[in-house]
Amino acid sequence: MSRVLFVSHSAELNGSELWLLETLRCIDRNRFDPLLVVPGPGRLEEAARSAGVETKRAPMVWWIADKSRRFRQPAAWALTQRSAGRIVRLIRERKPDLAFSNSAAVAAGALAARRSGLPHVWAVHEMLAGPRTHLFHLRGGRAVTSFILRSSRRVIVNSRFCAGAFPPSDKIVVVPNGARLKIRDDAAAAAIRARLGAASGTPVLGVVGKLYEGKGQIEAVRAAGLLKDEFPGLRLAVIGEPRDAGYAAAVRAEAARAGLNGQVVFEGWRSDLDDWLAAMDVLLVPSTVETFGRAALDGMSCGTPVVAAAAGGSAEVVEDGVSGILVPERTPTLLAEAAARILRDPALASRLADGGRRAVGTRFSLEAQVRTVEDVLARCLSGAQP
Repeated sequence: MSRVLFVSHSAELNGSELWLLETLRCIDRNRFDPLLVVPGPGRLEEAARSAGVETKRAPMVWWIADKSRRFRQPAAWALTQRSAGRIVRLIRERKPDLAFSNSAAVAAGALAARRSGLPHVWAVHEMLAGPRTHLFHLRGGRAVTSFILRSSRRVIVNSRFCAGAFPPSDKIVVVPNGARLKIRDDAAAAAIRARLGAASGTPVLGVVGKLYEGKGQIEAVRAAGLLKDEFPGLRLAVIGEPRDAGYAAAVRAEAARAGLNGQVVFEGWRSDLDDWLAAMDVLLVPSTVETFGRAALDGMSCGTPVVAAAAGGSAEVVEDGVSGILVPERTPTLLAEAAARILRDPALASRLADGGRRAVGTRFSLEAQVRTVEDVLARCLSGAQP
């Protein structure tokens, strides 16, 4: 059995952390013994421990950041060296066979692996190039991707779009996010609809993700405003914690401006997300910052029709007219028109729901995700060349 040290950039439970958690839960324990390192307490640590995964804490900082914080990078790099030292000490104590960094945001795991002579795998979930780049470095995106490639035997990316930030390399392996088909709890969904005040036949829309500009919650609210006359009483559930407090306040203000007081519900992070998705008639994914499109996949796995902006990795997840509807831009008008098509046509809604579930079962299964990761780990441990 090989011990693998997994290093997470955060202890939250958003898309990339969920990808890691599901991998840890499902990985073959007869072949791999996982040890998780997180920067502090949080939901990921709790969930991993509940799954029987040993966890350790090592404070870490991000070596790349959004534009407003790039000036802090020299200090962040110095702190990254200190974090790497902590992980080196853990490596000496626990003697793993391989190190695995989840997210491009932290480099401490890669540096610790290099100092310890361990093979290293890096899983990247972020946009590192293009107009919607998430995270920046003072030396530019090519410096980031070159460092990631030099520091790793393999680099896992979650989509072809994500891979496009890197120069061509045999080290890169595309591993789409996986999901399990969800068994809908109709009673739980009905209870949520009742809580929202959605009477029988009243449409419920939803948008899922951290609240910041790239996720497009304001566009979702404006789309709901365009639909409220045709669909009186319509509800919009906004699920996710604020990443940008100013933007979150603007979303609330937009709901009031659109005359949707009481019809837009802000729910924060939900552990029962599947039940909320099952309660929705349409899931809006207006995000333009997805390397994959986790929210769309979750909706599809629950049989909820999806309307998504054809941006980034979402266009690789949703097949237009088959497993959802793609709109070329995330304008409120286009989002509202696509949602209205689904709400007016129950047969279309049923076809899209069935198509989404088929896609999860055939193209985006959790078993395929974990099996491919296991293969990457095994090849790295064996010293096999890309």
